[in-house]
Amino acid sequence: MKHLIIALMLFTASPAFASPQHPTAAERKDASRLTRAFFSCHEYDPSYVPSGIPYDDENLMYKKACDLRKKLQEKFEKQGFCFYGRYYVGQRDVEGKCGALPNH
Repeated sequence: MKHLIIALMLFTASPAFASPQHPTAAERKDASRLTRAFFSCHEYDPSYVPSGIPYDDENLMYKKACDLRKKLQEKFEKQGFCFYGRYYVGQRDVEGKCGALPNH
């Protein structure tokens, strides 16, 4: 009986191991934030110093976007996600290629 219970537990758990992890709603939201931050970060100019002030409001906003991008990229890498197209969050398939997240 003990072996039957263990076999049933492994049988019911096996689809979870075979299928890719579906991202949570929070992970999807962070992936969207990462994409937006990536584009805003391109506007950041670290050498821009108007009238002796290190950052004006607009450049500071772009700097914050760069900081957010770095933070979210590190977070996703720690969770085992990958990146394709430089700024899209994805998952590796069985061949090891990074692809889009599942839609479900």
